[in-house]
Amino acid sequence: MTSDGDLFPSVFEPTDTEKIGLIGLLQNRSFAAFWGGFVGFRVADALFLMSVFWWVLDVTGSESMLSIVGIFNYLPGFLLGLVAGLLTDMFDRKRILLLSAVSRAILMILIPLLNHFFIIEMWHIYVIVFLLGSAFTLFLNSASAIIPQLAREEQLMAANSLVDVGSWSANILGYLIGGLMIESFGVMSTLLLATFSMVFASFSLIFLRARSRRDDEDVSSRAALQNLKEGIESIKQDHGVAILIGTWYGFQILFGAGPMSIGLPVFAREVLGTGAEGYGFITVAIAIGSLLLSIALGQKSPKSNRAKLMMLGYLWGSFGMFIFSLTNTLVTAIIVAFLWNLCYPLINISFMSVIHQRVPEKRLGTVFGFGGTLAQGMTPISIAITGFIMENISIVLPFQLFAGALGLCFFLMLVSSEIRRL
Repeated sequence: MTSDGDLFPSVFEPTDTEKIGLIGLLQNRSFAAFWGGFVGFRVADALFLMSVFWWVLDVTGSESMLSIVGIFNYLPGFLLGLVAGLLTDMFDRKRILLLSAVSRAILMILIPLLNHFFIIEMWHIYVIVFLLGSAFTLFLNSASAIIPQLAREEQLMAANSLVDVGSWSANILGYLIGGLMIESFGVMSTLLLATFSMVFASFSLIFLRARSRRDDEDVSSRAALQNLKEGIESIKQDHGVAILIGTWYGFQILFGAGPMSIGLPVFAREVLGTGAEGYGFITVAIAIGSLLLSIALGQKSPKSNRAKLMMLGYLWGSFGMFIFSLTNTLVTAIIVAFLWNLCYPLINISFMSVIHQRVPEKRLGTVFGFGGTLAQGMTPISIAITGFIMENISIVLPFQLFAGALGLCFFLMLVSSEIRRL
């Protein structure tokens, strides 16, 4: 057995501090291959979901059918999150990434093929979306856990910033191209483009160089259960990490997932009096705000106090979300949404960097799997609560509750001595 530090050695060991920033990381061919694969993967995901959701609405005209598709998309993360985390810790992470991307490319092209032969039915969509969600869960766990193999400790802030930049850029690109493609060429052509993007992701990941686990590593079921136990114990023993996971994956998603998914389109239509175009502008403003700050954070000193950055993000997010709930014009909402979501990179990038620093590399998959399971479990609950409140009490109340939850996260971090030492 190797030590924790040698189990997943980094393949990139720069000797000069000039390579700590974003540009320096992209000069690392292995990290560039990972980043290209990650962006291609997320672009394909955005194109696919937009296409399938639009197709289901167009063919069935049923919001309930669309909800079922959404449930099948979220369900694998809840059911398989811990399993994906165990697999990430047990096996070679590059191979998991590559297998997930190739599997999704094959699954994505099935819908255009089934449609071409006029044999497509809704149960096909449910099965394909569930399998795609399963592959996504594996990919996301491995992508989150592999970063310390590609970047040194002082590069983690820049590395996580670059991943965040890639995620937001992919969302903007995917949804903008998807909307134009669906309107101009149709859903099935857009699904073919999504498949091509996933093929590109697979090709890029081939060039990722990360060392495999040693051949004598124990990958038995007994070792897997022991790995899970030790991973959960590592969370329980590090109270700072436990608080971070509880606030980020649990509390924030419980109050935030609903308003930011089904709540935004309702708010745009009922409060702002705008349609899908206005809702799209708000969504893009949110993404652009996060993209710009992610780039800025990538240039910060690796010695920046990450706990303070997270606390600033929660405080900023709390005030910003409350102000957003009070807007009543589209222009004001776009501006406030842009400014509000500056909080997200402050929280997410700092959170990821702390986890990468504090959790042993061989336990990262389990920790991210645990967090993903918690998040995916909270998401449908949040959506149900948001829908009930909007229909029976107030449209703006879920956003104000979200603002309060962010403020409470700030307070919990402020009074925790464990967090202040991060």
